[in-house]
Formats: sequence, C-alpha cells, structure tokens
Amino acid sequence: MKHRFSNPKIFIYTGFFFLYLGVLTQNLSDAHFVGKILIFLGIGLKVFFLSLKIKYSAYKSGIELIFLFLGLTLFLSGLYLAEKIGISNKLFLIIPGISLKALFIIILVKKIKGSKTDKSISRPNK
Repeated sequence: MKHRFSNPKIFIYTGFFFLYLGVLTQNLSDAHFVGKILIFLGIGLKVFFLSLKIKYSAYKSGIELIFLFLGLTLFLSGLYLAEKIGISNKLFLIIPGISLKALFIIILVKKIKGSKTDKSISRPNK
C-alpha cells in the first residue's frame, strides 16, 4: 500500500540532524532549553518514521524494540540527571544509550532490507 509521503526517509534523516544539533547545543552553549527541544523533536521524527514503517508493513517489530526503549531511557536519564543532580559523569548513561539506539537502527535497516528482498523474490515476473 502506497502512503502519502513520497520519501519517508526524510523523517529519520531530519530526526538525526535535530538530535545531534540538540546535543551540540546542549553541550556547547548556554541554550539548554533549545537543545532539549531539538533533541525531543529529533526523537519524535524518528519515532514517526518507525511508526510509518510499522503501519505500512515494511518493518515487523521484534525484540530489538527493547534496545530502542532501553537506549532512550539511558540517554534521557543521563540528560535529566546531569541537569538536576549535576552528575559529572553523565556520559556513563548517554554513551550506552546511544550505542543501544544505534544497535536498534542497524537491526531495523537489516530487517527492512531483508523484507524488500523477500518481496522481490516472491513476486512473479510479468
């Protein structure tokens, strides 16, 4: 089924851009509130991309969603605790969080590519 978004990948790329821009803003300037808005906007766009993939059956979710939720929890906890409590070693939460999210994305890409090749193999030629 064709969806109304001609290129849904723009959501994930824009989400990554906002996420990294938010992390840079958070760490390199005094605009912490703007950095948080950019981070949450980036996360929201990536979740929207994932929901499009699930809705249009390009991705069948599995156990790798645990990596995503655990990664998000660690990442956001590191940001929150660093601001509220002043943890100087916030990277102990942020780096594993980003690593788990990256692992999720690797599995996601492999599954989506695998589903495309399975569909092309099962389609008869005209």
